[in-house]
Amino acid sequence: MDGDGDGDGDDEQHPRPSPSLVAPPQWVSEILGRVRTHGSFYRWVLDYPWKDQRNRHEVVALATAIDFARRDDFATCLEVLCRRAAAVQLADLHNNWAVADRVEYPYPHSSLLSQEAVAAVARDASAVDRIGRAARGHRRGRGRGARTSSRTSDSKFGVGSKVGGAGGN
Repeated sequence: MDGDGDGDGDDEQHPRPSPSLVAPPQWVSEILGRVRTHGSFYRWVLDYPWKDQRNRHEVVALATAIDFARRDDFATCLEVLCRRAAAVQLADLHNNWAVADRVEYPYPHSSLLSQEAVAAVARDASAVDRIGRAARGHRRGRGRGARTSSRTSDSKFGVGSKVGGAGGN
């Protein structure tokens, strides 16, 4: 174990909150009890009448992570939180929230599918997208210096140049 006992391998001392800022243990039970009537924390976020949509969006990530943690799916819980942190950092760096939207976890919002199903579909789609980008990059790299004209490859089908009789006069 490391010197500070947090298991991260360093001896960095993390500040502890003052006793006056620590929530009583019953707050967690009380909060979860209130959202239970909505079926999930995520559903509560959707049902609550937010004054500011930015606040709602911030809580969506937290609520999604809490729901995964409550189902003991800590890997997905960490994925949601890490992707949100990375998304906010990238939006700040590039001054562009569209970048953040590409990185952030795909929240189901109004989907008819469960969060688990949406997460599985998103992981599959992300993998397919990565494979497609890698394949496109590979094709581009392979064709450098040996590119052929589109006329040459398509002329036998009557597309492109009419040189050599392809397509007729």
